[in-house]
Amino acid sequence: MAGKKALDKQGIETASFFGNATSFSPWGNPETLTSIRQKYQALTKEQKIARALEYRRTKSLIQQLIDVIVDFASAGFEIELTSTSKDKKEEIKKHYNDLNRNFNLDKKVIKIIDLLVTCHNAVLLWHTNTYKEIEWLKILSPNQVEYKPAFGGGLLYLKLSNEFRQMVNYPDQYFVGFTKEKIAEEMSRIPDKYKTAAKKLNSRVLMNEDDGDHWKIITLKEDEIDGFEEPGMQAIFEDIELWDMLKDGDWTIAFHIKYLIQQVSAGEPTREGQKPYPLKSALVNIEKEWKKPNRSLYWFTDWTQKAQFIFPDPTIWSPNKYEAVENRILRWAGISLALIQGTGGTYSVGYLNIKRLIAKVNTIRRIVKRALEEFYREPSVILEESDRYPSIKFDEQMLKEPRQLLDQIRFLVQQGLLDNQSALEGFGYEARDIKERKQEERKAQKDWLPLYNSGTGLPVSMDSGQERLPKGNKGRGGSPTDSITPQEPEQKPKPATASKNE
Repeated sequence: MAGKKALDKQGIETASFFGNATSFSPWGNPETLTSIRQKYQALTKEQKIARALEYRRTKSLIQQLIDVIVDFASAGFEIELTSTSKDKKEEIKKHYNDLNRNFNLDKKVIKIIDLLVTCHNAVLLWHTNTYKEIEWLKILSPNQVEYKPAFGGGLLYLKLSNEFRQMVNYPDQYFVGFTKEKIAEEMSRIPDKYKTAAKKLNSRVLMNEDDGDHWKIITLKEDEIDGFEEPGMQAIFEDIELWDMLKDGDWTIAFHIKYLIQQVSAGEPTREGQKPYPLKSALVNIEKEWKKPNRSLYWFTDWTQKAQFIFPDPTIWSPNKYEAVENRILRWAGISLALIQGTGGTYSVGYLNIKRLIAKVNTIRRIVKRALEEFYREPSVILEESDRYPSIKFDEQMLKEPRQLLDQIRFLVQQGLLDNQSALEGFGYEARDIKERKQEERKAQKDWLPLYNSGTGLPVSMDSGQERLPKGNKGRGGSPTDSITPQEPEQKPKPATASKNE
């Protein structure tokens, strides 16, 4: 402020077209780089998790990177059974397939993987009724619950949202247009402990197995019994904000170019006289004119007032300014520009990044597989009198290069190590459907045969090798396969010869 007062004493008036730009104003207290960076550093584990989830929703670069990993890791999710009894195997598989379909486990697996990649934590929560049947199943993020580690197991609290408390305390306002009977029906579905907590303005409810609540914490690296772990994304929080600030700069420049950047000068171009500068009132009037929301402006002035259009240097639009920060973010995700764009790296760099991505995907799959297989063994999930538990299977071929997959399957088939069904499944075909279509094709094959053979002129049924064989003979053409005793050829007697004595 000292500089502004000095100018005021000299009689120089100052004006700004953007009065809210005080953070970096030369007359105010400028923000230091340290103070700016401190804004982006979360203090607690909960804040770090919440920030990682926020970046997942709002930052386009983070969305793209996480989507790549999630798409690879979740591809081909299905259950697999091995049992000696075919009938029992089909019964068990139908039970778990119905479970997956009723609770839409395909999408829930995608959400588990998404949360593990984003914040390294996920919560599997389900509720059973008095008959030990699952009523609902949810996948929750860590910021939706509160976990308290304890000896012999921890305590899990479900956080109640403001919307839920409003629904319980003011049902008439929440269910607008519903009849009283319909409102009562909706409220009856809510367990009593949830309604009691909402009416007492409590923000959480304890999950208790005696009430039918069951849960499982899934973490990426740390032990689940210790609770949630810190997200790995915290290492690039500053880089994400820097990338966002650079993008904001592009938006700011684009905004000014849309409305043009003007420099307005007023007053005489001479320093002679007692007050060779415009009055503040004159500058205020000019500011009002230029701030009018017009797409174009005709400004009529005298020779003392001038307006100049200023355009920024085109190099400011260069994407090179993003390269350094994007590389740091991509390295955190285990994905390089060479892998995404196919350029910008050597073959060895791209190969190593692909291997790193495959290793990361396999790690996530193993964690999800173990968690779901433990869930399938729960008493409320397992099929009664079942001697087989399902195992989780993902599409392993998704992580292989097409030529590598083709050569591998060709080698196994040629060596007799792979059956036809496995070969078809390796290429993504459903072997059972193809088998049924082949059987139907054989049945309909006779309908497509011609009536007469174009070469012999005989009916096709008479011209076939099998029809010409005698009844009882086997095979198609050639020597008959029936046992036939070979006969000696007939020998003609030799003519008698006269003796020499005669």
